[in-house]
Amino acid sequence: MTIQSINSKAVSMMKTGWPEFCFIVTISAGVVAFSAAVIITIGQLTGAHTSMRHVPVFSDCPPEFLLFSALYLAIVYFAYIPLYYGIRWFYFQAASGTIMPLASLFSCYSSRAVISRCIRMKLSNDLAGLLRVLPGAAVIAASVYGAGKHCNFDFARLSPYIIFALTVVIIVVLLVSFLLSVDLIYSAYIFTMDINKKPREVLAASKKMAKLGKGILPRLCFSALPVLVLIPIVFPMMFYLPYFNYTISVSLRCVMDDKGLNDITVFSGDTRE
Repeated sequence: MTIQSINSKAVSMMKTGWPEFCFIVTISAGVVAFSAAVIITIGQLTGAHTSMRHVPVFSDCPPEFLLFSALYLAIVYFAYIPLYYGIRWFYFQAASGTIMPLASLFSCYSSRAVISRCIRMKLSNDLAGLLRVLPGAAVIAASVYGAGKHCNFDFARLSPYIIFALTVVIIVVLLVSFLLSVDLIYSAYIFTMDINKKPREVLAASKKMAKLGKGILPRLCFSALPVLVLIPIVFPMMFYLPYFNYTISVSLRCVMDDKGLNDITVFSGDTRE
């Protein structure tokens, strides 16, 4: 199993289900674009953004803007969670060679019980990820604070050596934080195998599968890192995200096939090495 073989398999299946994958891209782009439009509108209504003729510039940050923006983003976050897992289920089925109907993307909205399970899983996964990046965030904050105190918080006076050292520290901390969190990446796809499993069981299975992959997951992520870094800056690059997420599901399916695991034994201690 190599990065090239995973990418080749992903591209081949995406060609087969091109209309469905295009629909997923449209949904993903639509959620981001609509959310950006709503935030700009909130800024207009609260006085945070007053320019209508140029690129949106938020000249002020009143409390009501922060409140309504946070409330809206929280609503979007929770409303999107069932669709998030529906998309991952679609990806995982496609990774096994089955292109499901588009209606299956919304299957996790089928009942309150399913929605509740999805929300609990997402919150548990995000909390686990947050706990793993907090130490790194603290190191970065302390480094920036120390550099600022050295120059009396006039960052324009920082010497090139300090800027270089600070950059190295931030890059190293981000890489370490990623490596600490990499075992959580499979959890969304594993959850779709059996949504009745408890979050801790899903996270444990994700950790096991990442270990069985023998480093394929970090290598896959690092190979896509240049594009992923540009996504927040260059909007069209976000269309790469569905492809990247699908390659993750393909790599999970490859690990399972390589180890002779199925949707049941992934949650057991059987690794069949």
